[in-house]
Amino acid sequence: MPQRENINYKSNDRLKKKLLVIFKIITSISIIYFLINYIEFDKIRAAIGKANFLLILFAVLLLPLNLFWQFKKWELVCNSMLKINNKRKILFSLFYGISGGIITPLQAGEYVTRAIPFKNSSFLKIAIATAVDKLYPLLIVSFAGSIMAIPFLHYYFDISETIAALCLIVILSLFSLLFLLIFKKGNNENTFVRKIGNIKILKKFIIELKEVKKLNGKFSIKMSGFSLLLILTFSFQYVLLTSAFTHSFELLNYLWFVLMVLFVKTILPPITFGEIGIREAASVYLGSYFGISQAAAFNAALILFLINLVLPSLCGLLLFMVKPE
Repeated sequence: MPQRENINYKSNDRLKKKLLVIFKIITSISIIYFLINYIEFDKIRAAIGKANFLLILFAVLLLPLNLFWQFKKWELVCNSMLKINNKRKILFSLFYGISGGIITPLQAGEYVTRAIPFKNSSFLKIAIATAVDKLYPLLIVSFAGSIMAIPFLHYYFDISETIAALCLIVILSLFSLLFLLIFKKGNNENTFVRKIGNIKILKKFIIELKEVKKLNGKFSIKMSGFSLLLILTFSFQYVLLTSAFTHSFELLNYLWFVLMVLFVKTILPPITFGEIGIREAASVYLGSYFGISQAAAFNAALILFLINLVLPSLCGLLLFMVKPE
């Protein structure tokens, strides 16, 4: 009986995963379909026809630099946490992760597919290493986006300077506390961590998580630097694509717009396939406040997705045919 219940549980779990994938795909298609009808397809097509293709080409040419910073981050994590120094395997792992993440719910596949080249490392260690790799850009985008959201709310939604100042103090305080909680050294643990560490199913996870605490300040500085360079490269790609469709190069204005889109995309749950639709909807909505037409904002976001996710995913699929040894 227990064996049959276990089989039924696994079957139900697989069914739920399939249904979630289907839901995400349907949601993505629905949002894109709504946006195309809302903006009007003729306007989108006209904007593409009038686009500055040289700027689009420059955005595409920045893809290798984008991938380079991703590789340097993952290489540092692999060297420091997994004790893996094989650059070829690390590169394959990165591309496998991009391919696996784009086609799975909540990008969960990235945690699985990154482990493929590392046969001698436990999946749990690689999953935690992947989470650490994603943590630094997430923190930087969240911090920068929340800071930039304050003047946005002040200028466009008329919140008072007093409330804006209070919001700034709260944000700085919260991120300072978060920084201390994540990077504080020492053997002291709070009661909550000790208690959940006694739970058998979570014990291994807690043990592995404690390894993160052993990482030194040099690691954090390098990770923060690589993450910042990655975000700047990605943001400049977005700025170039926005400029390509608006025929204007308002760097600071578009950079503000891009940071706001990234921030909104970060705080919203990933309910769509490859986050497609969420990024485009945020781009269209926020673009109106920055003097960017709906068609230009939609096209810039969609082409950014094609450049930075679809192209590397196709490379990752091709690498599945090659041994990472």
